[in-house]
Amino acid sequence: MSSGNGKPIFFGPFEVIDQVFYTTPLSFALVNIKPLLPGRCRAPHRSVPRLTDLTPPEVNDLFLTVQRVQRMIALTHFPSPSTPEEGGFNIAIQDGVRPVERAACALPYHPE
Repeated sequence: MSSGNGKPIFFGPFEVIDQVFYTTPLSFALVNIKPLLPGRCRAPHRSVPRLTDLTPPEVNDLFLTVQRVQRMIALTHFPSPSTPEEGGFNIAIQDGVRPVERAACALPYHPE
């Protein structure tokens, strides 16, 4: 999948094609190939190590993307798709780069 402007989408140094299920001009969501929990996703297009490195439009788009993806995940993972409000989420942001993650350096978010 491309970012909408014909450019491939990267997560750190890795081109991610089949895993992307939602994209905007500034953010994307993809399915983690080996998630710790179901529904783990990642964003934005521009690779930055810290949330404070994003521009205000990128922050706005990122959190709107989180909301949209959360709704999608609720419909898939909660017991009753007709009442997704009965489920719960942990929304986490991994801010900064730990040594073990340097190969895939990007600001991820995890709606779980």
